[in-house]
Amino acid sequence: MRDPDVVVPPAGSFRRVQGDHPDWKKKNMDPKQVKAWEELIKGQPYVVVQVAELGTEGPGVNERIDEIMAILLRLSQILGIVIIPSHSVKKPTDDDNTPKPRNKEPVWYLILGLTEKWCAALIRAAWLDSQKISLNFDRWTHDIPTLCAAFRFVYRFGAHSKEEYDAIVRRELLESDIRKVIIEILLADIERGGQWRRSTRDDAFGAILDSVDVDVITVNVTAHLSEPVAFIHIAPPTSDWQDWLRFCAAVSTAASATPWATRRYAARFDTRLAGTTLRSTCYLSRQRTLPAEEEEAAAGVALDEDEELEDAACRTYVDALAYLDHDLAQ
Repeated sequence: MRDPDVVVPPAGSFRRVQGDHPDWKKKNMDPKQVKAWEELIKGQPYVVVQVAELGTEGPGVNERIDEIMAILLRLSQILGIVIIPSHSVKKPTDDDNTPKPRNKEPVWYLILGLTEKWCAALIRAAWLDSQKISLNFDRWTHDIPTLCAAFRFVYRFGAHSKEEYDAIVRRELLESDIRKVIIEILLADIERGGQWRRSTRDDAFGAILDSVDVDVITVNVTAHLSEPVAFIHIAPPTSDWQDWLRFCAAVSTAASATPWATRRYAARFDTRLAGTTLRSTCYLSRQRTLPAEEEEAAAGVALDEDEELEDAACRTYVDALAYLDHDLAQ
C-alpha cells in the first residue's frame, strides 16, 4: 500500500530527539500518569509519539489524535489502536478555556494496539510527515544525549569539510585536558556497571573518539539573518547525568582555550537559535544507529515491515529535503 500524503525520511536523515535532562520526556506530566504508563507498557508492544512544535494540552488536541489515528490505520491496517495523550497535574486555578502555549510540555502520546513489528518500524523511521502533521516516534526511554556542544563562528575551526571538523574535535579530545576528564569519567562508569561496563578503558575511549560527529547547519538567528553553527555530537562517556554535565563543561572549557570555537550553547541550543522545537533536538541532521542492546532486540524484526512502511509512505528524497528546508526556514 502506498500513501501519497505521508513522507518517510530516507534512512539516516535525522537524529533522534534528545533531552536536556534524564527525565525530559516526563516534564510537566502528572506523576500518577507517568507511573500508569510505565505499568501499561510492561509486556506489550508500544510506541510514543510527539507532534512537532505542539504540546498535548494545546488547542486542537482531539483533532491531532484523530489525525494520528488516521495515519496509523492507513499505514498498518490494524484496528484497535489506542492513543493516550499525556497531561499535566490539574491545578484548582486552571481554566480549560485559557489558551495554552503551542509548544509546551507535556508533549507525548502513548500508542498501544500495534504489533511489535510495526512499533519497531515506526521507531526506526523516527519521523513521518504529512500535509497536516509531523510526527516523531520513539521509545519511552531516557538516554544521555550525544549533543554536548554547539558553536558559532565556525570559521575559527579552519576546516573545509566534515572530515576536517571531525578530525579537529578528535584531536582536542586526545591531546587536551579533556582526555583526563574522559578517562576519569569512563573508569567511574565501568566500575559502577554503567553503559561501558563491557569495555576496557582503552576500547571505550577509542569508541568515543570514533563517535565524534560534527554537523554544520545554517540556522536562523533573527527573522532575516542566518549563520552556520557547528553541532558537536560525541557518544557519552557515562550513563550518569552529573558526570555527563562534567564532560560537557570540559568540552566548553577546552573550547574557550583553543582557537576552534568561542562559545558553547547548552543542549537547548536549537530552541534559542534555530527555533525548531522546545525540546533539545538535533533532528536537523543525520540519525545515528541504534545502541547495541537495541540492535539486538530489533534483530528479530522482519525487514519486510520496514519496507512496507517505506513503500506505504515514502515519496522522494527531494521531498524529505524540502521538509527539512521548511523546518529550518521557520
